[in-house]
Amino acid sequence: MIRTLFFAAAAVFFSGPLSAESVPTGTESPLRVFVSAIVSQIGKVNDQAGNFEMTVDLQMRWRDPRLKFDAREHGSDRKAFLGDEAEAETKEIWTPQLVIRNMNGSPIRLEQAITIQSDGTVVHLQRIKASFDTKFRLQAFPFDKQELPVRLISNKFNSNQIVLTQDQTDKDTSGIKQGVGVSGFHLQKIAFSPGRERGLNGEYFPTMDARVQIARDPTSHIFTLFAPFLALLVIPTVLTLFAKVDVAPRLTAWSASILALIALNFTFSIRYPAVGADGLINSVVSTGFGYQLLMVFISLIVLYPPVAEKITAKLGNKYVIAEVEKFMKWGIPVGLFALLISSVLLTMYTT
Repeated sequence: MIRTLFFAAAAVFFSGPLSAESVPTGTESPLRVFVSAIVSQIGKVNDQAGNFEMTVDLQMRWRDPRLKFDAREHGSDRKAFLGDEAEAETKEIWTPQLVIRNMNGSPIRLEQAITIQSDGTVVHLQRIKASFDTKFRLQAFPFDKQELPVRLISNKFNSNQIVLTQDQTDKDTSGIKQGVGVSGFHLQKIAFSPGRERGLNGEYFPTMDARVQIARDPTSHIFTLFAPFLALLVIPTVLTLFAKVDVAPRLTAWSASILALIALNFTFSIRYPAVGADGLINSVVSTGFGYQLLMVFISLIVLYPPVAEKITAKLGNKYVIAEVEKFMKWGIPVGLFALLISSVLLTMYTT
């Protein structure tokens, strides 16, 4: 909350007079300010640092009866202002005093335009390129879906004075320009969430979030993370269940597998520190460690000839160990893969 009010003073998005100018009268109350957005470029998405770069066209539209004029006298039904003229005009008329509350630093304003129609309707357009902060949810990494939000708030006018909203025209106008892409992700759509937020003075202020929804492309991560992980389990499994070798080579293989998995887990934690202990990768690695310990137990007990002979003699069935070995050759690998797949699906659909 303090961060929001701080940026309200420092990162003004729609510059306008900060004097105590009243909300336009002679129209609905609270005044409706219509919001639309078009994303024209998405730069680097840094999910570890929690920020992204974006160029977005933000448009605000409202009606101010005080700005009505005679279209015939003016020779046109609208007045248009571009660049510096638009900047100067924002100091002469009422604006909703919106700020981008998750903007990191100052924006680069590429273009600005204001159009005032004869009925007093004001359309204010700004193209802004900036870095934005957000909190990425990485529990399902690398099968995660993320949102890149641009969070607007009016810090000067409360929810009883203005409301940020959309009509069908705004929804139809908003979107992502064709050809826009972001490395490592698939673009899905842009969505809007109007709301309000309580300030330190107890009043509620209107908000509007424009959220670009993206889904990570897991292909590269599958080869760099899951392929080595599976290799560390599959190779010693084949040696244990299908190769005719003594217990010593089996234990050596599993010891090497455990050490390699520890190293792989350490490398991942260094490379992706933001994923956290509750993430899918940690769950998969924990499953891998459990599987390794199970196979060490099987190598020492079930498949170790002296122990197997004692079990056979005690049960009075010389075929029991052979049946157990036959079951393990397929049951254990299938069980492992089923457990891993269920972990992936469970994490994907519950986060």
